[in-house]
Amino acid sequence: MFKTYDIHNYSPAPSELIHFIVDDIKDSLHLDNRHIDKSHSHNFFSIMFIKKGKGRQIIDFESYNIKPNTIFFIAPGQVHRWVNPKFIKGSVLKFTEHFYTLHAKRESVLKDFTFMYGIKNRSCLFASEELFKKLYSTVRIILKEYNSSIDYKNEMLGVYLLQLLINLKRAIKSEGPCDNIDFNSTIAHQFKILLEEKYKESKSVSDYAKLLNLNVRRLTSITKRKYSKNVGVLIRERVILEAKRMLVHTGKSIAEISYDLGLEDPSYFTRIFKKHMKISPQQFRTNYR
Repeated sequence: MFKTYDIHNYSPAPSELIHFIVDDIKDSLHLDNRHIDKSHSHNFFSIMFIKKGKGRQIIDFESYNIKPNTIFFIAPGQVHRWVNPKFIKGSVLKFTEHFYTLHAKRESVLKDFTFMYGIKNRSCLFASEELFKKLYSTVRIILKEYNSSIDYKNEMLGVYLLQLLINLKRAIKSEGPCDNIDFNSTIAHQFKILLEEKYKESKSVSDYAKLLNLNVRRLTSITKRKYSKNVGVLIRERVILEAKRMLVHTGKSIAEISYDLGLEDPSYFTRIFKKHMKISPQQFRTNYR
């Protein structure tokens, strides 16, 4: 079973900064050394700025090569591990939802910055050297503020964090037209938020359409345009992702996993898993262990 680490496990800072940490990525890897090669998750957000280095990161079963000017986004609950990291240079920001809402004065990371949960099913951005330098300049400002002992430090860190996230969002939007802000993008964004909140309890396309005040045909048209997938596929993919996490990283039985995912018939769960993955849940578990 994978472990979930708390931000307190990494904090050398005073207690008032326990919800926010920024440090050299080499120092972070040193603290992580006991488990970086083992699958684990965090209860906080991480943004890793890789200036140089080699190796791989595996995030929710997707493998990403580490190369210069790479930015990784890891959300709470995402299962990940490092594979042969070498010569890694850069910085990592760690922050909780509590810090974001309290000091950035916003409602939710997910509602504001969906990319923190994956960009078009990716958990990283391969930036140009120019873009990376621009974004990293804000990281340096954050690091300077973080290491200071002046009044209103948390408030300033919240401002700088929000600035960094906005600049990241702008950079990601420039990657392609599917991120343009329009009605369809707004609905697609809202659907992703609802899906993350309700995938265990609601598997019906009509439920999500009703919550978004749309008919099923309209919502399906939007998700096909934005994600090249219909609503039902996106719901199943989210359920299957959680099933894969639980199969590999917990000792729960197939039936227990089925019930946890809101599927009361384990045989039905097995059928949809096999249809999606081409192998049974038990075979998947065996292959990844």
